[in-house]
Amino acid sequence: MVEVILLLGSNCEPENLFMDNAVDLIQKKTGKILKIGNRIITKPYGIKEQKDFHNQLIKIQTLLTPHELLREIKLIETEVGRSESQRWGEREIDIDIIFYDKIKMESPILTIPHPQVYKRDFVKKMLKEFL
Repeated sequence: MVEVILLLGSNCEPENLFMDNAVDLIQKKTGKILKIGNRIITKPYGIKEQKDFHNQLIKIQTLLTPHELLREIKLIETEVGRSESQRWGEREIDIDIIFYDKIKMESPILTIPHPQVYKRDFVKKMLKEFL
């Protein structure tokens, strides 16, 4: 079992319902939830002309490999109701792998730690809950 930190985000109504459903499915399909962080509201990143995001970190314990976890997360996003959108655009739900144990990796579809983690102050602040 490894520990993973995921970032959830939503800026489409009802944001809290999308996020609650994602947390439930993560628990059912990826492993055990160890900690659920507080939800915060943040300004959009990338495309500024859209609603603010509701964001939350969760820590899970999983047996899935990084690529298996990514595949499952993409299925969860679809099941929760994510529709196709432009990069950085509005999203019903977005789930990112921020850290996967102590692994550092880069592949065409997955980089760990998440490449934007150190560019987003709100993520760094939220991570303090997990120390």
